[in-house]
Amino acid sequence: MRDDRRRQLHVRCTEILRKIVDTDHLGGQRALHAHEVVLVVSQPDKPAGRGAQLTAPAVKTAALELGLPVIQPSSAKTGELAAALAASAAEVAIVVAYGKILPRAVLAAAPRGCLNVHGSLLPKYRGAAPVQWAVIDGEAVTGVSIMQLDEGMDTGPVMLEKRLAIDPAAIIRFHGCPP
Repeated sequence: MRDDRRRQLHVRCTEILRKIVDTDHLGGQRALHAHEVVLVVSQPDKPAGRGAQLTAPAVKTAALELGLPVIQPSSAKTGELAAALAASAAEVAIVVAYGKILPRAVLAAAPRGCLNVHGSLLPKYRGAAPVQWAVIDGEAVTGVSIMQLDEGMDTGPVMLEKRLAIDPAAIIRFHGCPP
């Protein structure tokens, strides 16, 4: 049987898409079920809590639980990340909340480049905390953008977006305030 799944490398450090990795890896019914995750890239473990105990990012923990290979380069600029991406033979790198601007060598290492899943409707809320800023600014709609990464911060072309209504009642409930 021929394996037609596209090979992906995931570069991220948050738990935003843990469910997608879980579903994808386990052959679930989501759109990514036809893709193979070949490598997960995470920020390095960092001290956390009162005891400053070295703690792994959530995505690293999830990837290891799923038996996926993980690397944690100290910097995207050293060449380690670009070399790992090229060696993985991934067709595309999917980036979610990685928190670093990726250098040209990383962006060019996969044949289809790097796609960023960004938690806002670009270009209005670039950078960190886009959902929080949309709420603070009283927006009625937010969303998710899929964009081709370039060398800027959230400046590449938007390939796809999904609009979502912001429910003020849900925000109030989330923060424990009475409705």
